Amino acid sequence: ASNPVVFAVAGSLGFVQHLCTLWVVQSTNALTLKVLGPLRSMLVVGVSVLCYGESLTNLKGWGYAISLCGLFWYNIASFYGEEAVPEKAVKEQQEIQLARKCTSTSTSRQPC
Repeated sequence: ASNPVVFAVAGSLGFVQHLCTLWVVQSTNALTLKVLGPLRSMLVVGVSVLCYGESLTNLKGWGYAISLCGLFWYNIASFYGEEAVPEKAVKEQQEIQLARKCTSTSTSRQPC
């Protein structure tokens, strides 16, 4: 190691990255960590394009855009859960209301 300070800083940053990984897995789950991998890659590429003047081909740009859209939809689906599909939620609510109506009028002769 010709420059021990750079070596120590790089090692420290690697250790912090592992602590952040541990925190993400404990706070959420391993799938979220896998989803965050492409986001980290996109950030690295974005910084290298903006700060260091690296080139980005159209194909790679479209690939990162599609990955970003997938990340967005994953977050929407995981945030709202099954309620992200409004038709299913509406149908379930209608079934619950019908079941309540049937149980409250069970003495009447009306079919449910």
